[in-house]
Amino acid sequence: MRADYRNANFLTIVRIAAALEIDPGELVRGIGVDSLPERRHQLTASELLRERERRAEH
Repeated sequence: MRADYRNANFLTIVRIAAALEIDPGELVRGIGVDSLPERRHQLTASELLRERERRAEH
């Protein structure tokens, strides 16, 4: 069974790894939270979802 992935960045990493005949993890080894760009939004996705749920309860 094939997974239905919709993340183009993920698919690109997997395809590059396949072409290089390596594990995709090798391409992202060492990349962590410190590698992310500065946050552009005031809320995180989880904060936004919590607020939506809170408002829906009222």
